[in-house]
Amino acid sequence: MDDLTKYRLENFDWCKKHREKMGAEKFIEFTDAAYRLGADLNPGSFFRVREWCKKPENYDLFIKSLCYLILYPPPGAAFLFSDDYEIFRRVPTYEEVTQLIHKPIKKTTNK
Repeated sequence: MDDLTKYRLENFDWCKKHREKMGAEKFIEFTDAAYRLGADLNPGSFFRVREWCKKPENYDLFIKSLCYLILYPPPGAAFLFSDDYEIFRRVPTYEEVTQLIHKPIKKTTNK
């Protein structure tokens, strides 16, 4: 099985390389779809990279697009990869955790 760690983001040269290879429109369509897939995860949710990206020739761009999401997440969101880059996860932020902890408990009346 292919080692996915080799596709991690190390610099931004990948943008130009993939844009020239695919054409600007397909590049934007692919990276936007990967970004939205990750950004739409609920806190604590995850997916397996190989289940969403079926073609090994697309692993590089898919993983780098998700790395970009880690670096530039939507406000109030945080993401990470597993050490082997097999799993992409949205992690609860400090604010989300504290909201759960400090959520008021509704009192029930005993009748």
